Amino acid sequence: MRSKLKKFENFRFTYVATFQRFGKVIVSGREYETILFTDLKNTFGDYICDHIWIRKVKKFKDLDLKTGDKVMFSAVCKKYQRGYKGESPLYPNYKITFDYKLINFKKIRKIT
Repeated sequence: MRSKLKKFENFRFTYVATFQRFGKVIVSGREYETILFTDLKNTFGDYICDHIWIRKVKKFKDLDLKTGDKVMFSAVCKKYQRGYKGESPLYPNYKITFDYKLINFKKIRKIT
């Protein structure tokens, strides 16, 4: 769990992270492009988490990101439920848990 994000829940805050790569995820049969950021910090330099996956938004696409680029953005932290409801043959003991994600990105810019 990204417990350090918990204190930012429901607030817009500015973060700095390092771009690693693009990916894809399938949710309810629909495919979404994603971005992996590592070394997420707030603007004071406080370490927040080692990595976070976000859904790709157009403004990130426009930056022409390369591995290792530092990006600054503001986002809102929200709690979400992760896991499977019911039985999964692949993960029979997988429990539903809660974690934190970033949404509603604004002021996106590449800083290195």
